[in-house]
Formats: sequence, structure tokens, C-alpha cells
Amino acid sequence: MSEENFPLTLGERAWALPHLRFGAIKRLQPRLLRLNQALAAGGAETLADRLDELALDELLSVVLDALREVDPGLTREALEDMPFTAAELVLAQTAVMRACGLILVDRRAAAAAEGPKA
Repeated sequence: MSEENFPLTLGERAWALPHLRFGAIKRLQPRLLRLNQALAAGGAETLADRLDELALDELLSVVLDALREVDPGLTREALEDMPFTAAELVLAQTAVMRACGLILVDRRAAAAAEGPKA
């Protein structure tokens, strides 16, 4: 397991999620997979438009649970008071999925995209 961190930004606040502990993955993975099914269902112009209020609440809960791994004092109320969009929340889910190992990052492709180092 690498020491790699996955950036997660909501509004003006940013965190760096490490690879999560297995206990966190066990709690988060089933919820993430259910949310992905809702996002993949189609029928809306954007991914964020595919989520109803219940799905947005669940997505917020999943992101909050992951963030508490690095920011244990973060509350749901504090997170809900931050200015961010549903689209940003969907992007945050991607960072959580990477931290859970559900989206593998091809380090060679990432390094090639960055170009040569000076």
C-alpha cells in the first residue's frame, strides 16, 4: 500500500484522504456501490441530476464517514453548512472510491500525463 493521498474538495475546504483502513472500506464500499448504480441509471443530463434527496443524503453521509478518518471532529451540520454543489459531492465520491481502492490509479499513466520532471 502506498502513502498516496487522494484530494477531496468541497467548496473552499480541501482534505487529503489516505488509503482507508479495511474497517472503513467494509462500511463504505456497499454504500458506494449502491450510489454508483443510481448514478449509472441515466435519464438525466448530468450525474448530479440523477440523485434525489435521499441519494444526496446518503452520498453526503458516505463522504462524511470517509472524511472523519482524517478529520474526526467534522460534523454533518458543519459539512451541510459549507457552500458546495451536488456535482462537487459526486466528485468527492470519486476520491472516496479511490481511497477505498475501488478505482485504481494507473501511476504510470499519471506520471506520463505529468510529463518529465525537471
